[in-house]
Amino acid sequence: MLKKLMKYQNSRGGRVVLHPIMDVPLEFEHVEKRDKLVNEKLRSVHNVADRNNDPQLAYFIESEFLSEQVEEIKNILEYVAQLRRVGKGHGVWHFDLCNYTYVFCAQALNNPKIRTVTEIDLNHNDIAGYVLEDLNLLTDLAFLHINTNRFCGTMPHKFDKLKLLFELNLSNN
Repeated sequence: MLKKLMKYQNSRGGRVVLHPIMDVPLEFEHVEKRDKLVNEKLRSVHNVADRNNDPQLAYFIESEFLSEQVEEIKNILEYVAQLRRVGKGHGVWHFDLCNYTYVFCAQALNNPKIRTVTEIDLNHNDIAGYVLEDLNLLTDLAFLHINTNRFCGTMPHKFDKLKLLFELNLSNN
């Protein structure tokens, strides 16, 4: 999102000035607050565009960000509600990752009563950042496809614990 905004601002003769930001915890409650804040700021920019009779900027914000943000906030709120129902302690383990788009599950090899994550396919999703070290917790992961995104850095050393990993595609990052 930030890259789109910077590109748009530069295309209209603006100048991007970046300032350091504080680290934000990634717990779901904080993600929810962050997404609501981002949505609020996008609406503010949209209002400025309206007040300054700039329909091009207003349309850009609407078409590129606002509808996407509303959907993302809705999804996060659903996940937070599910986690709260499960409770603290083991909520993450009981949270059904198999309901996520791009995540595929199958029966665990050591227990056919359990469904486990076996494949993650995030190709062509314009995801930026580092590959999360916590993926090593998905011990039954056989396929990890994260090509054609904007991942950077090195692969986490803990990935050597993924004994069933058969295919890893990191190309075009």
